[in-house]
Amino acid sequence: MLFTQIFLHKISFPSFLNLSKNDALENLYLNGNKLTSIDLSNNKNLLVLNVNNNKLENLDLSNNTKITDLKANDNAFSLKSD
Repeated sequence: MLFTQIFLHKISFPSFLNLSKNDALENLYLNGNKLTSIDLSNNKNLLVLNVNNNKLENLDLSNNTKITDLKANDNAFSLKSD
């Protein structure tokens, strides 16, 4: 079963989440968890992503070109410059 929306707020689950097999996903709300990594590489229909208040160290959205609403505050990102 594929979902177009997933809401997981303050849920205890492993720090890594792989939703890449759900290619129908459009709206994903994962705020307030302790995620350190997430694989969204195959979620090319993703429009809304909220990953505020996690422990993400990086977020690769290179395949998610349809995103129109992104919230990723309060994570463990570090700035990299070339």
